[in-house]
Amino acid sequence: MKSKMPEEDGGALTGAERAQLNPEVEARRSDSGKWGILVMLMVTLLATAWTQRLAQRERRSLINQTGNNVSGTGVSNLSSYSLALLLGGMRGPLVMGLWASSESQKGEHNLEDFDTKVEMIRLLQPDFDSVHLFQVWNKAYNIGAMMSSLPNKYSACLGGLDYGEKIDLQRPDNINIVASLGDVYFNKMGNSKERAYYSRRLEAESFEPVKLIVPADRSAELTAAMRRADLEDAEADIRTEARADGGGDVVTLLTDHISANRLTTLLGKEGVQLVPQVWIPSGGSQFPVRHVPMLDDKGYLLPSFLAPQHGRPPNVANQEYCDGSQLQFLKQFEPFPFGLSPMGLGYNYYKRAQVLKDTTRQKHLQLSDQMIDKEPALCLMLWLENEWDQGVRLETSAMGLEQPDDSENKGLV
Repeated sequence: MKSKMPEEDGGALTGAERAQLNPEVEARRSDSGKWGILVMLMVTLLATAWTQRLAQRERRSLINQTGNNVSGTGVSNLSSYSLALLLGGMRGPLVMGLWASSESQKGEHNLEDFDTKVEMIRLLQPDFDSVHLFQVWNKAYNIGAMMSSLPNKYSACLGGLDYGEKIDLQRPDNINIVASLGDVYFNKMGNSKERAYYSRRLEAESFEPVKLIVPADRSAELTAAMRRADLEDAEADIRTEARADGGGDVVTLLTDHISANRLTTLLGKEGVQLVPQVWIPSGGSQFPVRHVPMLDDKGYLLPSFLAPQHGRPPNVANQEYCDGSQLQFLKQFEPFPFGLSPMGLGYNYYKRAQVLKDTTRQKHLQLSDQMIDKEPALCLMLWLENEWDQGVRLETSAMGLEQPDDSENKGLV
């Protein structure tokens, strides 16, 4: 006579009761479930590896067709990739917190560790062009508007440019990033009410710094010459140093190439030395205080800004193309004996964006194709007018006439 299995209130047996009645069957059933999960994990890993190889193959094919590394992945993304692996699922909440915190600080005019938070956002969201477009604008325009002095406003513009250059190196030949750099140079630095100050600073800092050395007994002459050359704000940079050969003290001034040449003209060349200096960017400042030098002492572009990163793309036969160099479209206008104008740099980046649009079929997130086509011509026209104005100023100076007054910039320093 068969024994009946116990049931609880006529219902089915629970898992624990079945395991007690038949442990071997339940153990095999549990093992089969674990093996099923393991097989699914293996299939998922293999599918992920196959998808990754397929994506890499398509990316290489795109690079071979266009000649441009538009993927934005590589060694430069290693820090972002490592950070994403480290944070895992916490990356999203962290980014949201950083966005809220940085915008709250900006609203309170509290810039302490603001730049650090923006840099963390850049690392956590490296492939979002809309994020980078906003941050370039945010630093150059919004933070700049919070500054009360022209030097600080200029530094904020440099902060936006520095951010954009980092992304340009990370994601080369990206039309969104290139056009945003052109916007800061042309609209913010070259076409705003502070443009006279921005242009003078940028043109001077286009050259590498120069140390002017005069005998210590001529320090009063140097101070008088600086006042005649409208360089009174640099008097605090005068230093007294011992001569290297032990022949007495000398007075030194670290300045730009244009100012050094003006002072040499006023002082005379007798006893005056000009020693080129190698510019090293400071890594501790929240915002840069000086633009990166781009010209040699004769006004020619430094080779590092003209070094091609790739050749002509196979699908581009008889038209302009971007070779990956930073200042490719300024070479035809060199030398620049008076420095580079923001208008000229704006033209270079807008021209790069236009050529990228035509050769790689990229679309800007915010600007239409007609706007991208219009900007280079507009920059070139206003650049010509600006250079013409500077030529007139030099002529009036040579004739001893009074220079026009930049009244629009008074009261901003």
